[in-house]
Order: sequence, then structure tokens, then C-alpha cells
Amino acid sequence: MFGLHLIMTRRKSALDPKASLDTCEPFRFFDLPREIRDHVYSYLVVRRGRKVPIIEAKSILRAQRKKVTAQRTRERLNQKRIEAGRRPIAPRDQVTEPIIHLNILLACKQLHYEALNFLYENNWFAISLDSYSFTGLRSSIDAPLGWQLQSITKLQLELQLKDSQRMNSYIDWTTFFYSFPTLTFLHIIPTFHPRYYDWARVELQSWESAHFVFRAFFRELLASIPDCIHLRLGPLRDPEMDMRLEGRCTVSMRLLRQMYDDLSQRRGIDSR
Repeated sequence: MFGLHLIMTRRKSALDPKASLDTCEPFRFFDLPREIRDHVYSYLVVRRGRKVPIIEAKSILRAQRKKVTAQRTRERLNQKRIEAGRRPIAPRDQVTEPIIHLNILLACKQLHYEALNFLYENNWFAISLDSYSFTGLRSSIDAPLGWQLQSITKLQLELQLKDSQRMNSYIDWTTFFYSFPTLTFLHIIPTFHPRYYDWARVELQSWESAHFVFRAFFRELLASIPDCIHLRLGPLRDPEMDMRLEGRCTVSMRLLRQMYDDLSQRRGIDSR
């Protein structure tokens, strides 16, 4: 009878979650295998909702500027309300789901190291260039504060092309790619800048008739890409796998193939 009572007591404590919580030690996350920890990171620091996890610089910066503008407008209106003897308007707290959960990086050093590496190895980072500075493209990169360019392994790069007069300058592509020492996959999408579309489109209708400025632009670009980088040119057929483009329209794949065949035989263009 005593043995049966002991068995029933143990079974009850095993089934009772409250009893288990009282006896369990704190959960040790780093005792889990690395594969399981990486699976947890995939839900926290990898962007979800699209076929390809893409973190876009322009979208983030646009949201940040919108928030700052709204705050300044609210402060100006509240100042007028106070001067008129009225109560200021308090903003409503809006709960929005973040793109990725960066707050886990603050937990501890090991978690910061593992999660940050997983972040930069499994997300595509998207940058759109619409200005090609003579002093260096590094200063033309419009990226959110905190982006570690030296850690990016997958990059989608939109090149917004203007007319030949505004593109006729030396571009230091070599220094630009030095900013991405760990870059492995590069997807370049040339587009036409919305403001200069009418002029640039005429000058870049086909590779045979392309203005010499554009021929030099692409020649220097391809020559500066390190051989270790896997290159893809042009938009994909599925828009869910591309960044949200800022340009008016993309340069045709036919022209890009002609350009690549003419300038280089080092790589093949993947048009899937």
C-alpha cells in the first residue's frame, strides 16, 4: 500500500506543472544544441513574411523620418495649444511588430555574438544607390545607423541610373566593395531614376547603341567585383524575392545579358 501511494505521489507531481516549476532549475538556453539555438534565432532575427528575408534600408529610413516628422508636428501643435490655454495632445502608444527582434542582442555576450552572426548570414540586406559621389561611394550608402556593412554576406543593390551627363564621373567601385569584406552573394538590379527616366531610357535602349558613359559605368563595375562573390544581375521573375525598388523601371534583362557577354566571361548571369 505504501509503495502504491509513493508511485501515485510521484505521478501526480510529474503531471502537476506547478509542482514541476517549484523543483526545476532556471532554463539554460546555451545547454541546447547549436542547431536548436539557430532555429530559435531564425524566428527572432530573420525577417519573415516574404519568400526571401530582405531587410531594406530605404524602408527603414523612410519609417524613421516619418516618425520624426510626426513628432515635430505634434510638438509644434502642442506648443500652440499650450499658448492658447488648452491641454497638449498625448500621443497614443502604437504597438507594432518589429521587423526583427534586436532586443535579444542585449541579453548577454554569447547570445549577442551568435544571434548577430545568424542575422547577417541569413538575411539579404537591400541598399538603393541614387547618388554616385566622386569622393567615394561609401559616403553615398544610405543605410540605417547600426548596420555593420563589414558583416553583410548577402546584398541586393539597386543602381538608379540617371542620364549620361549626370553619370559622367569616376566611380570608385573598388573602395565600395572593400566596405563589404565578407560579402558572398551580390544581386545587382539596375533601374532608371524616376526624375531622369526620359533621358536615361533613350541613352540605354540597347547595349549596341548605349552611350559610352554607361558602357564605361558597367565595365568599371564588373571589373571591380571580387571573383569570390556570386553575382546575379537583373530582377527576378518573382517580385517577392526582390527588394522594393525605388527606380521607375528596371533595365531590360536582354540588355544586361548583352552587356555581360560583351564585357566579361568570368561569370554567368542567373536570370531565374
